[in-house]
Amino acid sequence: MSQLFLITKKAKLPRFLFTISLLIMGSLGIIYVIESIYFGKVLDAAGTSLNSVKSAIFIIFLITLIEYVLGIVSKYTVARFSEIGMFNLRNSLSQKISHLKYKVYDETSTGDILSRTMSDLNGIGAFWSDTFINLFQDFFVFTTGLFVCLYISLKLTLVGFIFIPIVSFIIFKTSSIVEKASYDSRKFSGKMNSLAHNILMGMMTLKSFTLEDIMSRKFNESSKDFIKAEKKVGIASAKVYAIGSLIDYGPNIAVIILAGIMSINNMLTSGEYLTFTFTFGFVSNVLYDLQRYIISYRNSEAMARRLMGIYAYEDEKLFGIKTKESFDNPIINITNLSFSYSENHKILDCISLKINKNEVVAFVGASGSGKSTLIKVISGMYDIDCGNAEVAGFKIKEENIPSIRNQVAIVSQESYLFPGSIIENVRYGKPDASDEEVIEACKKADIHDFIMEQPNKYKTLVGEKGIYMSGGQRQRISIARAFLKNANILILDEPTSALDSESEKNIQYTIDKLMNGKTVIIVAHRLSTIINSDSIYVFDKGNIKEKGSHEDLVLKQGYYYDLYKKQFENNQEEETA
Repeated sequence: MSQLFLITKKAKLPRFLFTISLLIMGSLGIIYVIESIYFGKVLDAAGTSLNSVKSAIFIIFLITLIEYVLGIVSKYTVARFSEIGMFNLRNSLSQKISHLKYKVYDETSTGDILSRTMSDLNGIGAFWSDTFINLFQDFFVFTTGLFVCLYISLKLTLVGFIFIPIVSFIIFKTSSIVEKASYDSRKFSGKMNSLAHNILMGMMTLKSFTLEDIMSRKFNESSKDFIKAEKKVGIASAKVYAIGSLIDYGPNIAVIILAGIMSINNMLTSGEYLTFTFTFGFVSNVLYDLQRYIISYRNSEAMARRLMGIYAYEDEKLFGIKTKESFDNPIINITNLSFSYSENHKILDCISLKINKNEVVAFVGASGSGKSTLIKVISGMYDIDCGNAEVAGFKIKEENIPSIRNQVAIVSQESYLFPGSIIENVRYGKPDASDEEVIEACKKADIHDFIMEQPNKYKTLVGEKGIYMSGGQRQRISIARAFLKNANILILDEPTSALDSESEKNIQYTIDKLMNGKTVIIVAHRLSTIINSDSIYVFDKGNIKEKGSHEDLVLKQGYYYDLYKKQFENNQEEETA
């Protein structure tokens, strides 16, 4: 089935406006042909009576007035139904993207998704409001005009149409190369947009490492690929255009010559000659425009295929949040859990652990050892390959994911703030929270005094990614969000690693308040921050290598001891220096 048809169904075009637009455009198509008939009548009546000429001119004036009014109304209705369709489709895509499984974002470029939801979506809107609606109008021009041509002269009509079916078939077959070339062009456009997005997001790194020339070169290479793809689109379109031009020039010239001979020989009146050449011009123009419509359709089909590709991604099923009044220990129970991004790349291998209520545990290990991946599994971001996992009394399976996430709050090293105000960002922790609850959470996070010093108080804008806030302020807003959520399980993923030592000490005091009465998982590289944890799990290559308290693991003098000793020696060297 056509991808363009499927994407149009998802847009839910407003039926009333859409129907009115089609009726108006169809009426305009018929009116254009009727108008040409009366031009011929004026010419034939010129040699008979003045009254006949006046009547024909009056009808032409009336037709022109109707045409003018319908044209104005169609401009509004066509634009309106297209805008509503775009609005519906944009919302539908937004909903889909928001509910995709987390792994999709690991596998798909952000820039490519942006390219699809903006550039491709706009292209679909242009197809609805231009190509499709004009094609519908031209259908009525063609059918009405063909009937008039046949009525005036079967011979002239056959001469005009003899080569058209052959050329039309060739256009249709040739246009398939346009769709392929357009799809490739859109794909390279997505890659180019992705690179541009990454350059903007990493501007600080780019400048600090003087990577301007390297990134410019990469972008230039990506642009060249896009230009090559666009060139193929241009060549393919030119081929279709060249063949389509034969429809316009050849038959029209033949008809004009033959109709002139027939008129000289009194086989056609002057009015019939004028009406036929005018009307056949309309008909042949429709066929000439067919190549443009086909190119537009092929381009739009390629865009629709990319948009439907988003709908093809696997999404999380929407289940309501379930609550449990109580659940037994352990609050987190994982047995023989394995996880992999691909068949040949296992990240977690037969992990087993138990965490009790109000226990503080730490995950340590080298980068890539599986700590953060396990956190994402516990938070319901990934499906598990095998084994069992239970969080807060819920087994990790699809229908329980919202319920599990409701029990978990995360404070990470990169505290993401959404564009908007401080109060909006804090309230994301509990969307139905009152202003008083938000203020109380900010007081607990020790950010209230800072907020009250701002001219706009809680309505102060944080900027893109919280750019108007310092690192410590962003982190405190994130902590306030976690206070507001008040989840049973708190995950601290290196929450102070991006801060200076003074800010780290201040934030740590606030985090200690946040940890009170909660089950806490700390992901840490700085072992000094997790010495007082009830249990420490040491990860290595997707396995739990050791488990115990800090004192037990040091006495054991195993993998953890080596890590701790190395960090202790490095810290001593820094203090000596």
